Amino acid sequence: MEGFIHNLNTMHSRGGNQVVFSSINYGTDTSAEGRMVIEELLKATIEGLGDRGEVPVFPIQIFKVKDGVSYSAADFEKAMKMENMEDAMKASYAAPNFDLLLKACQTTAKALFPNFMFLDTPFNQNEKWKADDPKRYIYELATMGCRTRVFENLAGEKSSLGRGNLSFTTLNMPRLAIEARIKAESLIEDERKKDAIEQKAKEIFIESIHSTASLIADQLYERYQYQRTALARQFPFMMGNDVWKGGGALNPNEQVGDVLRSGTLGIGFIGGHNAMVALYGEGHGHSRKAWDTLYEAVMEMNKVVDEYKEKYGLNYSVLATPAEGLSGRFTRMDRRKYGKIPGVTDRDYYVNSFHVDVKEPISIVDKIRREAPFHAITRGGHITYVELDGEARKTSAPLPKS
Repeated sequence: MEGFIHNLNTMHSRGGNQVVFSSINYGTDTSAEGRMVIEELLKATIEGLGDRGEVPVFPIQIFKVKDGVSYSAADFEKAMKMENMEDAMKASYAAPNFDLLLKACQTTAKALFPNFMFLDTPFNQNEKWKADDPKRYIYELATMGCRTRVFENLAGEKSSLGRGNLSFTTLNMPRLAIEARIKAESLIEDERKKDAIEQKAKEIFIESIHSTASLIADQLYERYQYQRTALARQFPFMMGNDVWKGGGALNPNEQVGDVLRSGTLGIGFIGGHNAMVALYGEGHGHSRKAWDTLYEAVMEMNKVVDEYKEKYGLNYSVLATPAEGLSGRFTRMDRRKYGKIPGVTDRDYYVNSFHVDVKEPISIVDKIRREAPFHAITRGGHITYVELDGEARKTSAPLPKS
């Protein structure tokens, strides 16, 4: 496992001499061999790289939490009664991999990974999943990177295997909000009519969300048509080994064509918090009006997704964009155009997707509650995280409860 992690952090075989972006999902294999692999991977992760134990960036690790397999309420209660984490990990539990969940929490407290994905969430379930099926992993969701979600499928079986995201394009939500507010103020010149200005700005904003999402959907379709013309020999490993399902049946000089139909096309967005500040002067962490507007905006994107899924029979989805680099680029562009707007363009970055700004005075529980409903309407991928004031490894015991 040490070699596995080392190789994934040193192989510069990606375009631009970048380290390969890799991810691995685990947590539900209850075989002796599978448990050993998980345990050794967690051990190598917590020890880190080199003599100084540097935290490895890759692979992105996702621990799958499944009731009866890697979690149970009774096991949790039992573990929380233990004096320390070490004793808890040595105890026996009803869920065969609950001890590994505890180990994963301990690892996260030090090394930031793994992330956790909950397979019992209604939209993450597959009706074909059976506890006694040795190949049940086929019906378990797996994410690419920290959040990209590929599961529902208009062109085949509902599964993450043999598929991937073909491309995604991100909508600059703060810019649409800034322009909506400017336009509303020009239409309603009396500044005392604050409510009327905000209502008009919201209407313009939602309309802009719909039209921009539609433009993105058209762009993704045009790109998809181009992607289909690629030849199988351009992807010798992916197609030759049938890593991309159906690719193994292609001749080297055949176009990949319909093999890509199971892939996903993501309409992403960034800066929900900043957009709400542009509209209302406050974010959705504390303002119900801002929260409702942001939720409506993402639902509007879903309307476009449904429209284009029906139109082309392709797997469009709404993505809570992770692009940290893009968040800075959009901010710089908008600052040049609109100047410094407090809470909007006055920082070096826009806040990630629908996230409540971590600088907001809000508790961990309330932040999660505010963000949780957005997960169900961003089926292309999502994540929620919190930042702590102190060292998490000194307080890793409460992590399973989170």
